This record gives sequence, C-alpha cells and structure tokens, in this order.
Amino acid sequence: MSISSTSSDNKNTTPPVDLQVKNLDDPKIRDVAEPIINPKKRSMPFGEQKEIPPKKRKISSQNPPQNEKEEIISILDLWVSLGNENEQRAQAKQEIIDLLFPTDFFSKILGISKSLLNLSGLNLKAVPDIFGKQTVIDKVFSIDFSKNKLSELPKSFGNLKNLKTLDISSNQLEEVPKEIERLDQIQELILYKNQLIELSENIGNLTQLKKINLANNKLESLPNEITRLILLEDLYLSNNQLQMIPEKIGSLANLKNIYLSYNELEILPKSIEELHQLIKFHLAYNLLSKLPKNIGNLRRLEEFNLRGNPELSALPVSIFNLKTSCVVNVENTKLSKETLDDLRKTVSKECPSPNFLT
Repeated sequence: MSISSTSSDNKNTTPPVDLQVKNLDDPKIRDVAEPIINPKKRSMPFGEQKEIPPKKRKISSQNPPQNEKEEIISILDLWVSLGNENEQRAQAKQEIIDLLFPTDFFSKILGISKSLLNLSGLNLKAVPDIFGKQTVIDKVFSIDFSKNKLSELPKSFGNLKNLKTLDISSNQLEEVPKEIERLDQIQELILYKNQLIELSENIGNLTQLKKINLANNKLESLPNEITRLILLEDLYLSNNQLQMIPEKIGSLANLKNIYLSYNELEILPKSIEELHQLIKFHLAYNLLSKLPKNIGNLRRLEEFNLRGNPELSALPVSIFNLKTSCVVNVENTKLSKETLDDLRKTVSKECPSPNFLT
C-alpha cells in the first residue's frame, strides 16, 4: 500500500485563538482572564489587588538627598560671591564640600569619613548659614574656626546637636554667641583670644563641658552659673581682668587644672579647698595677699604657681600638707626663704614639705 504526500490543499486550517476577552462581567471568565491581562496581580485573588509601590530610596548622612546637596552648594556659591578679596571663601567652600560629600575611596566604599570641619586661618568675617541642614548636623562633630575675623555666628549654628568640640579662638567675638549656648552636647569649647567682656548665665546650660578656654579676653567677672558645669576638668581664665571668682567654685568637683594667672584677684573663695582632684593651680601675677586656711587639702596638687603676687607675705601652715612632689612657686612675692624657714619650724620635722621656688 502506498502512502501519498499531503497536498498543499490539506494544510491545517484550525482558526487562531481569539485572546480578546469581551465579557469580564462573568466571574468565571474574569478569574481566568485577569492574571493574563495584568501579570503583576497574578498571585492575588481578584478584588484584593493592590498597586505595588515603588521602592523608596534610603536616605542617610552617607547618602544625602540630592535636593539638599544642591541647596547647600547653592548657599555656598552665594556666600562665596559675597566675600571680599581678603577672605579665602573659595577654599572654605571646598573644605565644606569635601567633608559633606566626600569622593575618595575610603569614604565612598568603606563609609569612613572625617568629622572635623577645619576653616582655620582663612581670614573669614562670616561663615555660611548651612548648619540647619540635616547632612551638616549628621556629619559635623568638631569645628575649627580659629584665626579668622568672626564677630558672630549664623542662627542655624545652634542646630549642631552632635557637636563635641568647637575652637573659635583668635577671632573678634565680644560676647559668646547665643547659638553656642544651645550646644548642650559640647565637651570642649575654645574661646581663647577674643574680645569677650562678660559671659551669659546660659553658659551653665553646657553641662557636658569638660574643657573651656576663656584666656586672653576682657572678662571682669564670671556668672555663678558656671559652677553648674560639674563635669569640667580644665578651666583656662588667664589674661583677663577678673577681680573675683564665684564663691561656689568648689562645686566643680572634677576640676584638674585651673589657670588664673594675670588677673586682678585679691582673694580666693573658701570653697577652693574642696577641689580635691586639682593637679595644676596657676595664680601667678595677681594681687593676692593671703590664701584660704585649708589650701593644703589639695593633696593631689603638683603645680601651685603663686609667682608675682607682690602682696603675698604669709602662707597657711596647711600648705605643708601638700605632697613632696608639688612645686610651689613663690618668686617675686614677699615670701623670703627666711619666712618659709620660720613657717617650717611651726610644723613637725617629720611633716613632708613641697618644693618651694623662691
């Protein structure tokens, strides 16, 4: 039996399937057709479909929103354009951009970045008002504005809640900017060599301070609120015009170093005897005529500088309670070697004696 080949007239003439669904009102048709028409809803029962929202871009200080970056750069550009030729604002702008938007390998890949904004010695009369931006708040932990010509700070500066250290020494501040008084996490504040005449009582709000340098200003007095800085370890007040210090200075129980040389102090408060952690106590070139009776309670003292107090003619016997390694400098006072020898005779020969420089 022979088999003949199929002719062209016998080709498969099955009509094509019409995929157009014309009646979605029929529940049976609808349940089958909907996943084909809208694949995104395939796994969801009909009637419970929810539009899938786009993934949100995670925003962090390492990945600042583009619009904030543009805002900061815009502020910097305007600030640079308003500067004078003596100010190095363009360099300052670059320092800020490098800190906030780093492009180096370690910052981009490993997430390692600087936290110090260093604008020292750029002859700046003003700094840009960018400190309210979240990127700045998140990234700036230390600031060095020293050796400029600043007389004020922008209002947004008080937003830097993460700031730990601020050096604004060698500028032209006549008062501590109110914006600084809002930095309640700051631990180190350097205001050396400005034109400060007085301190606001709000300085007492900076309760995390461990070091404050107010030397080389024009301070005549200190607010009592400074004694609220109970974590303070280093207090620099040399080269001012202080005539007295707060009576409750003894409240600063963690003080290790006090520098009060080159002032106009005539007397020390009795509570100074309570500073048992004190290691260095500098009072050179004042107008002291006597010391508190129990000054010898400062048993950890290693440096006690009384040089250049021309009216100081006597010392309390308790001074011999200071440890033998303590150096007591009484040069250029009325205390002679003979005076000290006579004083030494009033105490036991077994009593240790500090080292006196006369």
